Amino acid sequence: MRNARFRASASQTGHCGSAWHRLTLLVLAAQCLGGHVPLPRKAPHDGGKLSRLSDSFDFGRSGHNIQILDDGRLLVAGGAWGDLGGEQWAEIIDSKISKINTLEKPMAHLRSGATQAKLPDGRIMLIGGAADFDDALGTTDIFDPKSDKFIEGPAMAEARAGHASVTLPDGRIIVFGGSNGDNFSGSAEIWEPATGSFRTLSSQMKTARSGHTATLLNSTTVAIIGGETSPAEKTAGDDAGYLAEIELFDIPTLSFIPETYRLQTGRTFHTTTALDENRILIAGGLSAPQQGTDHIEIFDLRTKTVVFGGLLTGARALHTGSRLRDGTILFAGGVGQGTPLASTERCTVSNSDEVLCSAGPKMSITRWMHAATLLPDGRLMISGGLSETPERKRKRSGPSRRLEIFTP
Repeated sequence: MRNARFRASASQTGHCGSAWHRLTLLVLAAQCLGGHVPLPRKAPHDGGKLSRLSDSFDFGRSGHNIQILDDGRLLVAGGAWGDLGGEQWAEIIDSKISKINTLEKPMAHLRSGATQAKLPDGRIMLIGGAADFDDALGTTDIFDPKSDKFIEGPAMAEARAGHASVTLPDGRIIVFGGSNGDNFSGSAEIWEPATGSFRTLSSQMKTARSGHTATLLNSTTVAIIGGETSPAEKTAGDDAGYLAEIELFDIPTLSFIPETYRLQTGRTFHTTTALDENRILIAGGLSAPQQGTDHIEIFDLRTKTVVFGGLLTGARALHTGSRLRDGTILFAGGVGQGTPLASTERCTVSNSDEVLCSAGPKMSITRWMHAATLLPDGRLMISGGLSETPERKRKRSGPSRRLEIFTP
């Protein structure tokens, strides 16, 4: 029954209010971002090409999760219907990336904006997120590829949306920060395979935050970058609570180190990409209310320094950034220049940390809060997201069912 559960979403325009601290309200405010366009620059690579997948999701999704399973299939789970909250149904994309089928049994919880982790036994855990605009989740769902069914997983101590998580090489999972809808969190919780449960760590972040990123470096350190905090907790130089602060988490001691470091531009809903075991590229994001940034910065763990890397071809927030096999990074979609974007750009990083970006192919629709998944063959799958383009036979814009494949 294709599209049997499709629900139309409300229009995304005309809601540029002041409640930017709520993750899900960014869906309503996304068209209010601004920015500027630097002079075009050329990077030493082909732009690549985009092609639309013939099959599509059973319904539109934004803020969803995609995970490659051990058998080559892809699990598509959760996501929001725009203004109607999280989705409970999941789909499977076959290993040839040609057919999509809805699973017979749904997840235990409505869920959007979750983080995901592959467990040591190949199962997939979806962590936290939101059931609707005001209902952050402390629950988890676990998918078993052998049965193609979900079970309810262990609960966290706190409900978290806008959080971040990393999976350690030994299979442990650490969850950082987030918001319960009323307050920002500075705590961290760890899931351990030996117990199958979460426990709260005694060490806390210096600044509670949501909408940040967490990136694993050299198997010993996690870098917590940017995000948003309450006006009462922001530090000098953080415009409207959008953080320039970088905090480091030491894995051997399971604690945050006292020293913090700073970006040149505070930001939330940016992307971070590990360049190697010590360097992280930070791109785009919201730098102030209703204002995107095109700034790229690079943090080096060895020297504990942040350098300005260059500029994107335009401001982007709520976009994706994916490192391709050749080391270039493809940024896709998001919101900037006052409107949602269908554009992509491909960036090259030199040994001297200079970043050169050039325009890539345009997607078939505008997308933000979408997903980008690097496939085993080196191609990139871009899926779902909110869009200005109405779905076929639908009068309103909202979450998209479409998937596209980028071939470098």
